[in-house]
Amino acid sequence: MNRFRQAVLAGHQPKAAALESVGTAGRAVLFAGATVIIALLGPFVLRINFFNGLTVAAALTVLMVMLSALWMLPALLSLLGNKALGIRLPWGKKPGRTHPEGKRWAHYGHNLQRRPWLTTIGAIAIIVVLAIPVLSLRQGFADDSGKPEGSSSRIAYDLMSSGFGPGVNGPFFAAVKLPSANDAAVLSTIVAGLGAAEGVATTLPTPEMIPLIAMNPDAFGPDGTVATIMITPTSAPQDEETTALLDRLRSEVNPGLEASTGAEIYIGGAQAITSDFTTVLTDALPIFLLVVVGLGFLALVLLFRSLLVPLTAALTSLMSFAAAMGITVAVFQWGWLSGPLGISGTGPIMPFL
Repeated sequence: MNRFRQAVLAGHQPKAAALESVGTAGRAVLFAGATVIIALLGPFVLRINFFNGLTVAAALTVLMVMLSALWMLPALLSLLGNKALGIRLPWGKKPGRTHPEGKRWAHYGHNLQRRPWLTTIGAIAIIVVLAIPVLSLRQGFADDSGKPEGSSSRIAYDLMSSGFGPGVNGPFFAAVKLPSANDAAVLSTIVAGLGAAEGVATTLPTPEMIPLIAMNPDAFGPDGTVATIMITPTSAPQDEETTALLDRLRSEVNPGLEASTGAEIYIGGAQAITSDFTTVLTDALPIFLLVVVGLGFLALVLLFRSLLVPLTAALTSLMSFAAAMGITVAVFQWGWLSGPLGISGTGPIMPFL
């Protein structure tokens, strides 16, 4: 639209102006839209199905906007002619004359180009400083500990933590496949082993409760070979120690108990699912960035027919991403400026951001 407006003000006929705008700005719109679509479809690399609908819908929206700008808008501009410029105000620009846009920005850009190396080094230094906090990035999901103080969910969270320990708000659940029906001795051994692991506050049931549980014919499922154990960590759900406990149970504690009892032990629950989901997204992030930046780089190579400009764009995209995530860590994980910004709590950064 701006290209069309400039061409008409320069004295071109509306149809010629529409063709000129498509030939110049239209090409940029095409490649810019394609780059955005590539970025939006990038989550397919993560292979997490519930992202698919969101990414496809967003990509189709961008595609429709891009096609409208390339097909419908030029046709409408040709039909409307000078009417597309709207009502000209008395102080507006007159047809037949070109008017340089943004004199202040032009002056600003000229000053930057007078000392390009100094400007480049200064900009890189600022971005690096902003990106430093990303080295401390800890991913996870928010819980009620980040809710505003005084809210019902926050009060309940604090009461549970103060009364039963911080881990009660995010317990793990172990599903146990017993080697034989109603094998209370094996279950007691497993409960004792899990309860003795470093980082475990309590288990439910406790070893002392097993004889009472064994008296219930339905305690081990219909076939008598399934049992569940709730494992309460000593740390809060968002603490790194809780994730470390989950890894330790799965990689160190469970194999030993399975070898000695012949049972099968699987650690799950909402807290474990959250940790597993975070791990999947974290492991896929490098591939995601490589695919998105790589395909964007190829699109820019086709647009500019150069390697230097696309390479610069790819590097600046990665640097901008690092700086944005660094600011996010500083504010939402470290709590910097949380008071002025009205942020009530801190915690890990949600992995799909």
